[in-house]
Amino acid sequence: MEQWSVAFGVIAGIVIAVGGFLLVGAAVMALFRWATEFVTPEHPSLADEDEIDHRFY
Repeated sequence: MEQWSVAFGVIAGIVIAVGGFLLVGAAVMALFRWATEFVTPEHPSLADEDEIDHRFY
């Protein structure tokens, strides 16, 4: 039964590592979207579009 506990530990470690990777990736994506939302809003209003248009001239 020793080998089953080792196998379970390996599988649990892989699951935890993949879950942690996905969690960190989701946090990084959320921070990136939050940071770039102030540069170009995702759903710009007319005032936002006017401001964006006047940035370049």
